[in-house]
Amino acid sequence: MDASAGTSDSLFVLQFSQAPDDINWANLVVQVIAADGNPTTCATDVADGQGCELMQFGSDNTAWEKSELIHVVENGADMCAAAPCTFEVKISDTNSGNDLTGSSTVVVY
Repeated sequence: MDASAGTSDSLFVLQFSQAPDDINWANLVVQVIAADGNPTTCATDVADGQGCELMQFGSDNTAWEKSELIHVVENGADMCAAAPCTFEVKISDTNSGNDLTGSSTVVVY
């Protein structure tokens, strides 16, 4: 999306389109891993300055709904000061112990 030296930049958008049901946020761990290998855990409800934020725009705040766009936003940390920045995205289902599949590398300009 957009990168700058700020600490509240919108980085990229996540969407899932092939799943039998919506996914409960309580069962998901979303990590953004920068080029230096350091993971940052993202959440839908975080205190300022902790990790990154997952901003959702669906009708159910407890679930990632099918086809819902999730904006990944810096939350008090400068994760991408100078574009391009490459991130690996890891989404794990803690209920099953599996990682969700899909495109795992994102480049932010």
